[in-house]
Amino acid sequence: MKKHFHLILTIILLSVIFSQTTLAEEQYSEDYFVLKSEKFPASEDASSSFFTNGFDLVVNRNKVSAHLKEDFDFPFFETRCTGTMSFDLAGDRDTKTGNMKGTMNALMDGTCPGNAETPASPITLTWDGTFDGFATFAIDPSDGTRRIMKGKITNLQGKSILTVYNSVIPTTPGTTTIDFPEVVLEGFINDSGARFSDLLGQVKIRPDIDKRGWHSLEPGEAIPFGTHISTETNSSVVIILPDGVTFFLKPNTEIIINKPSEKKGHSQILYGSMKIIVEKKIQDESLEIDMDQAVVEISGTTLILEEKEEKSILQVIEGEVSFTSKSDNKKISVVAGSMVSASSVGLGSVETFDTTKVTADWAAFVSSDTKETTDFTSNGFLVLYGLLSVLAVFIIVIIVRKIKR
Repeated sequence: MKKHFHLILTIILLSVIFSQTTLAEEQYSEDYFVLKSEKFPASEDASSSFFTNGFDLVVNRNKVSAHLKEDFDFPFFETRCTGTMSFDLAGDRDTKTGNMKGTMNALMDGTCPGNAETPASPITLTWDGTFDGFATFAIDPSDGTRRIMKGKITNLQGKSILTVYNSVIPTTPGTTTIDFPEVVLEGFINDSGARFSDLLGQVKIRPDIDKRGWHSLEPGEAIPFGTHISTETNSSVVIILPDGVTFFLKPNTEIIINKPSEKKGHSQILYGSMKIIVEKKIQDESLEIDMDQAVVEISGTTLILEEKEEKSILQVIEGEVSFTSKSDNKKISVVAGSMVSASSVGLGSVETFDTTKVTADWAAFVSSDTKETTDFTSNGFLVLYGLLSVLAVFIIVIIVRKIKR
């Protein structure tokens, strides 16, 4: 009986270990996508524009969010109340099942003009609640390169307080279901195409609209347009963009991967230092980088950008770069071996610098980061799997010895 007990214990232990390893691998198998809701009018008799065009549910791996702000216009006691209303939703999503849950908040602020019998009055609403539902994708059976996106919010409910004509009206809205129509999509919605190559230390990202949505970068994570990328102290990251463009971010740096205009890729450095390499000339286009005090246009070159002491600094290693000061709108072309800065008072003077020394400094930074990080990101799961396997074997040996005794 004792031997059977030890055997069962060993099997259970191994099952737990290997199931956890499998879950860790499956957890990062899905990408960023957006679901567009069906039309969801405020009420059948209202002319409100709120929700009439639906809203986007942003799904990014294990997070879901939505944000909407629109005007409202609806009848109330023979008058029409108008104003603005906002709706925010945020929650978690199980990447294995697609099930999601979280909280939502709606705020309304406006006026009711009144009539001969009823004076004008402000109208406000606060509505806090919860939601659950699902958001999933499946491979199109007719074409393995396409995905079928679908989802539903099945339980949107909560308590609200409506204030109008100096009266507080507490209400408990009923459960509401919002359908997201099944859509077949090629590629990824809003995907910038940028991917992380090598990272060291703590690198965090968040959507542009969610200032509190920072989370640690995960292996293979997609980078939607509008993503903030931040490196902390002793941290760095390499980002590969489409068309042979590479960003190298040093510690204490934050950038935004913005959506490009019709012709120009438009990213932004908020603070810190980054190196950019454009391996080949971008045909009929240029990569535009927005800085605090200047705008940089690149068509094919290697350069360094830095935000330091309220100055936007450019160093050109190879090629030629257009540099425009925001404060005085002066534009110059900066060639290899030259550097220039811009501040709130205008464009600075062009100076020379040692390109060999700067290139060597960055080469050392890149090689040290790449070596340490590549081993972790490419083989992380294998290392974890190996350690757990060794632990399992060790436990089995101990149990077998006890049985023999």
